[in-house]
Amino acid sequence: MGTDKAVTKGYAIGSAGLAALVLFADFTHALDAAGTTVKFDLSNHYVIIGFHRRACGRTFSAAMAMEAVGRAAGSVVIEVRRQFKEIAGIMEGKAKPEYGVAVDMLTRAAIKEDDGPVAAGRCWFRSWSAWDSAGLAAQRRVPRRSGAC
Repeated sequence: MGTDKAVTKGYAIGSAGLAALVLFADFTHALDAAGTTVKFDLSNHYVIIGFHRRACGRTFSAAMAMEAVGRAAGSVVIEVRRQFKEIAGIMEGKAKPEYGVAVDMLTRAAIKEDDGPVAAGRCWFRSWSAWDSAGLAAQRRVPRRSGAC
């Protein structure tokens, strides 16, 4: 069971990477068609750093969101166990569980826990946007050397 899940996740990650590559290639071709030439050079350290930092930001924000979902799910499990203990007849279908309590817990958790990943994503983007501006300004000031280094 776990191996199937891991293999499926591997396919999903691979297809997402391929989709991102295709979208980027289409974007550069559209820019070329519009008359804007884009040089995508992997020997440029700004390109490599840009890939790395964008990937890290998305991964960090996604990890925070997954942790928030895990905490919310854990509180629901505790609530369901409490209801099974305290409300007799749920398993037999004679009594109804208190669905509203679980829904209320999830709503409150979603509102509370969503602040962290959203703030992290915004701060990450803004900090690197400032770095981009500084880096591009510095890149304009540095004279280019010709030939191999």
